[in-house]
Amino acid sequence: MLISDIKTSGMTKALAYWKEKKLLVTAGDKNVMTLWDTVSLTKVGCISAPATEIRALEVIQGTEYLFAASKGLLIYDFRKMNTTVPYSKIEPNNDIFSLTSTPDYLFFGSRDHQVYPYSLN
Repeated sequence: MLISDIKTSGMTKALAYWKEKKLLVTAGDKNVMTLWDTVSLTKVGCISAPATEIRALEVIQGTEYLFAASKGLLIYDFRKMNTTVPYSKIEPNNDIFSLTSTPDYLFFGSRDHQVYPYSLN
């Protein structure tokens, strides 16, 4: 099976690889993020998002955090038992389209053509 054989519902708009967990996270125009085991290429879980569209994903290597960009920035903490609800949501009125990170910051780009830093410390 090839990675391209993984089927998702709707259009896939975002991918993130979680190296430590050997997981691929996919998301798109449906309000679901899907977790795939990259060894067996099987679906191992889903996370419902309180947004109709996920535009970007970022995992912070060495942490338990998953970030999802939508109308606001959704933060999921995998140390918590309930990962179906975001641990936090920031910038709820900001349309966020892109994410990238360094060990100290998550950067997100939004509709207003600005790039904002979010401290990970």
